[in-house]
Amino acid sequence: MCGTCHIIVKACDRCGRHKRVSTRRTTGEALCHSCYRKDPARRQPCAQCGTITIPRRHGLCEACAVPARLRELLGDETGAVLPGLEPVFHALATGKPSSVMDWLNRPARASLLARIRDTGGPLTHQTLDDLIPADGVHLLRMILVAGQVLPARDEQLASLERWATTLLESIPDAHDRQLVHAFAHWHHLGRLRSRHSPDHPLSPNTAANVRYCLTQTVHFLQWLRHADTSLTACTQEDIDAYLCDGTVMRYKARGFVLWAARRSHIRHPVDFPPMPSDKPRRSLADDERWRLAHRFLHDDTIDTVDRVVGLLVLLYGQPLTKISRLTTSHVIQAGQRVQLALGTHPVDVPPPLDRLLLALAEDREGPPGLGRADQPWLLPGFFPGRPRGTAHLRSRLTAYGLPSRRGRNSALMDLAAQMSPAVLSQVLGVGITAATQWADAAGSSRTEYAASLSKSRRTDSEPNRPRPSD
Repeated sequence: MCGTCHIIVKACDRCGRHKRVSTRRTTGEALCHSCYRKDPARRQPCAQCGTITIPRRHGLCEACAVPARLRELLGDETGAVLPGLEPVFHALATGKPSSVMDWLNRPARASLLARIRDTGGPLTHQTLDDLIPADGVHLLRMILVAGQVLPARDEQLASLERWATTLLESIPDAHDRQLVHAFAHWHHLGRLRSRHSPDHPLSPNTAANVRYCLTQTVHFLQWLRHADTSLTACTQEDIDAYLCDGTVMRYKARGFVLWAARRSHIRHPVDFPPMPSDKPRRSLADDERWRLAHRFLHDDTIDTVDRVVGLLVLLYGQPLTKISRLTTSHVIQAGQRVQLALGTHPVDVPPPLDRLLLALAEDREGPPGLGRADQPWLLPGFFPGRPRGTAHLRSRLTAYGLPSRRGRNSALMDLAAQMSPAVLSQVLGVGITAATQWADAAGSSRTEYAASLSKSRRTDSEPNRPRPSD
């Protein structure tokens, strides 16, 4: 129905409720949306394959409508798909028809495919980068990478590089722009390129930290100019004044100042202190931690994904960023035992967690989406070829009263008190430096706890003991 007819509110001829008219039958019967959805007359034979279903486009079922629509968007006047875009056609056509049809029905997504067709050449990552910003580019890229139409790349790193280019273009002073360019590309981006790859992508948190550092670097150079000085003439007094005149985020410029000092861009000796951090490692109380662990272990009404993620946090101190990227190869079945490879030495998994891990490894069908690809992930995501996002996992744990960071801190503190840093690193995959820091924190916390307990017992047993005079 047209928009004018659809806004009419009257009694539905089938259910009698006063609602907007969704359709009118040839008999004159007016139906609301609820009754129209249940109407058996909606089901018609597909004009192409004859399947009895609800037509989606031009009398075609979803399975037939998707290829026809894709030929319209990626083909020439005759409907033949352009040779360079055939892989794109097959990557989209092999997805779930209902999901693909819903995606194509959005005007912006259809326009995106038409723009890709108008480029005329084979599709590359650079072609999609040139279309940014455009609605649907990110999702289309994931579909094409999962379908092996495009090679995999580190999207976080690529996005950071584009952002850095935009930031450099916004710096008005040529000398400052040259300095920031050298710092960004040699100190940050060069290091990230050597450490990260599509198999070990850059984390969103690391990318965000680099953005903060570069943004504060530009802010520091601007502050020097407003103070009628330059980086070359910068002194310790200037740095102290800069830090005292703003928020704690100004400490993010420390990396640039130390880098510039090492390369003699600063004439005077300076010291830029690290960001102050007196924030303790917040953790869960032991009874709360074990109460949650008991619930995840034995409550069968909780989804298997939530139980596994919660137990890996509470028992093994694993971060959500690592849990989300576990694959089926990390779950090892050795005879009657089940092991989980978190570090260099797999750890035996006790029941019932072993059963839950095997269930996830055997049934890994993710939520329906666009495109199809082999899913190596233990926790397949909502997008093709991607694991579950950490934000999604964090929100699910929060619904059960488990703050993931505090739960992980509690587990690591407990485990670090029971094993050496070397064993902690090998079994849980924690860096040796971090493992040593956790062992130190666990030792000091145990010492303080024992001292306070001993003092409390001594006080209780000798309540009337006289205190020595001063």
